Amino acid sequence: MFWKVIVCLAGLSSALTVSAHSIGQLPFTLINGKYVTTYSLTATTLSSILPDDTAPEVYTVYSLLNFSVDQNNLPVSAALKTGAVLEWHFGDGQQATGLTVQHSYPKPGSYVVNLAIRYSYDLYPQALDKILVYVVPSQDYKLPQAVITSPSTSFNQAIALDGSSSTSASSQIVSYQWDFGDGQLGHGVTVSHAFAADASDAFVVLRVTDANGLVGDTFIHLQNNSAWLTHPASFLKSFILHSSPPQKIILQGILGSVIVVLIYIVAFYLKRFF
Repeated sequence: MFWKVIVCLAGLSSALTVSAHSIGQLPFTLINGKYVTTYSLTATTLSSILPDDTAPEVYTVYSLLNFSVDQNNLPVSAALKTGAVLEWHFGDGQQATGLTVQHSYPKPGSYVVNLAIRYSYDLYPQALDKILVYVVPSQDYKLPQAVITSPSTSFNQAIALDGSSSTSASSQIVSYQWDFGDGQLGHGVTVSHAFAADASDAFVVLRVTDANGLVGDTFIHLQNNSAWLTHPASFLKSFILHSSPPQKIILQGILGSVIVVLIYIVAFYLKRFF
C-alpha cells in the first residue's frame, strides 16, 4: 500500500503547527543519535504518498533503534513542559510516547514512523514528521531501485510509462504502483495515462515493492511540449501554479516587463495620434 498518515491527523487548534520541512526548519528527529535526512523525492514531486524524511541508515531485523528529538531545533519544545506529549507510531501497529523511545522490527520491510505532538486541549495530535525506515533481513541486502522510461512528452494522447527497467538484486519485485500526480493511481509494470491536454507538466512517481516489503521510489518530470501551442492560456495558468518560487519570481518579472513595454507603446501611439 501507498503510505498514508493514518493516526497523526492535524487537529483544529490554535497551537503552533510545525513540520519537518517548514521553511528554515532544522532537522529535529534522530535515530541512534543521527539526524534523519530529507527524503529525496519529497521536495521535487507533487506526490502526497511520500514520507518527509528517511532514516540515516538501513537497519537489520531486531536491531534496537533509539528514536529521539532535538528540543533545540523543535519549535514546539516549550509545549512539552506544559503537558504536551510526543507520540511515535512505528508503522507496524506499535506506538510509544516520550522524548526518547526505543523500538525494534522483527520483520523486514519499509516502515514509516509518524511523529506527532498531542496537546492536552486537542482532540487529535498534530503531525510533526514522517520518517521512512528500511529494515532488511541482512546487512548485504540490496534495496529495489525504481526506473521510469517514457517515449513521449505530448499530452495530446495517452502517455506510455514503463517501469520494466527497475531492478531488485536481493528479491523479486512483486508490485509496481504509480501516482500520476493528478489524483489518479495505476498498477503494473507498464501503464498508459491521459493527462489534461492543457497541463504544462506532470510529476509521475513509481514505487516498486519487493517480496520482503522493501520499496524503491523514483519520479519522472513530464513536460507537455504541445500545451503552449494548443492551450496557451491554460498552459500559462498551469505553469504559474506548478512552478517553483524562483520560477514564479522570474515569470513575474518577465510579465511585469512586458506590461511596461505595452504601456509605453500605447502611450506613444496615443500621443502621436491624439
